[in-house]
Amino acid sequence: MSLQESIFARRLPAAMIIACCLAAESSAEDAIDFQPVAGFLKLPEGMNLGPCSGVDIDSRGNVFVIQRQSPPILCFDASGKFLRSWGTSLIGRDPDMVGAHGIRVDKDDFIWITDRERHLVRKFDQTGQLLLTLGTERSPGTGPNQFNRPTDVAFGASGDVYVADGYGNSRVVKFDRYGKFLKTWGDKGSAPGQFDIPHTIAVGSDGRVYVGDRYNSRIQIFDSEGNLQEIWPGFVPCGMAFDRTGNLFVADGVSKVLQIDGRGKIVKSWGMEAEQLGLKPEQRTVPPIANPGGWRFVPHLLAVDAQGNLYLADVSNQMLHKLDRR
Repeated sequence: MSLQESIFARRLPAAMIIACCLAAESSAEDAIDFQPVAGFLKLPEGMNLGPCSGVDIDSRGNVFVIQRQSPPILCFDASGKFLRSWGTSLIGRDPDMVGAHGIRVDKDDFIWITDRERHLVRKFDQTGQLLLTLGTERSPGTGPNQFNRPTDVAFGASGDVYVADGYGNSRVVKFDRYGKFLKTWGDKGSAPGQFDIPHTIAVGSDGRVYVGDRYNSRIQIFDSEGNLQEIWPGFVPCGMAFDRTGNLFVADGVSKVLQIDGRGKIVKSWGMEAEQLGLKPEQRTVPPIANPGGWRFVPHLLAVDAQGNLYLADVSNQMLHKLDRR
């Protein structure tokens, strides 16, 4: 029996199966919907948003954006009012900040970024004070303190840090909350447990680690120790985020956002078909589209706030899209 067959041959207790089915049905019946918000960000005069790669929200509703230009980190309040910026000397690669990739806010409101050119993951306070660096600057590799173009981070309930590593290494690296290396799993390939660009990562309320295996067109789900639990095929996960009630949203392919249920099935989607935007499904390099805004977007990484509103970072069109929960 193959590894994949063995995994899916396992049977959960009947009560757990029933609970999972009920949860999935409840999620589908909630009829979640969104409305695009025009002009959410209010930038200072003379400032324009650059290629917007990632976004996340802190406990006060402040919105943190990472962009591929100086300054790389922008902070806005919940209404979209600009508050501050920072990070030019510590993120990306001057002058174009091409390394700036992902941004996440942990439960203590610290800001974590992934830098794919310096091969680093960095932790900051709200004002941009550097607190912790994981990785060895400009030294890609597979050692316990090395990355190769990392893409995203996620956090376990106890503060453990999971890094999607990324464009170069095709693996997940786990650290404790203080930055001590714990373990790694995965390598390049298409077999179960392998990755072809683990581009996004999230931890569910069940404690499992969800990895967006972008070019294998699937989400792979592991326990906290890296043991493969499930594989959900059928979409191209660029970004993932859970809302507070456990709904999973995925930035899929080049032009849509999906709601995924607890069995890996698509509940609903928002956005346009790729062909409607002059693009191809699963296109890897995406140019700017005509008339971006509304339901016309090219989502990269995404985030959900406490009210369930979605925020989509759009590199190609240099925009941040907000979708308000109805």
